[in-house]
Amino acid sequence: MLPEPSHADLENEILGPDDDVPPNRQARQGGQTRLAKAQRLSPLPNHFVRVPIEWLSRPRFRSVFPPSTALFLYMLYCSHWGQRGVEITSALAGSFGLTRWTKNRCILRWERDGLVRVERRGRKTPLVWPIVITG
Repeated sequence: MLPEPSHADLENEILGPDDDVPPNRQARQGGQTRLAKAQRLSPLPNHFVRVPIEWLSRPRFRSVFPPSTALFLYMLYCSHWGQRGVEITSALAGSFGLTRWTKNRCILRWERDGLVRVERRGRKTPLVWPIVITG
């Protein structure tokens, strides 16, 4: 099961009127106060959309990300964009609302479509390596 944020974590995410956040932080320069710009995200080689990881695990976003899509994106995140294999266990798939049979069908479909490479290791959970082309 994916960890749910605790109440204390949520309190830290909700900003109050006195919180100092990067886009609103004031910088003093030459006696004048001006707003400092927020730091830009680093550019990616292709066009990508960045999605907060908690959007994949929260039930209220299930209409945006179907379970198999959310599992694939989470696997891509855990693999550090294809740098390491990921064990997609039945418990992990269950946290996204998938049965073990649906998980296995998803992995077979991803492999057939050329999205992943699967390293089968006997009766152990297979390692799934997403195929990432960045050039």
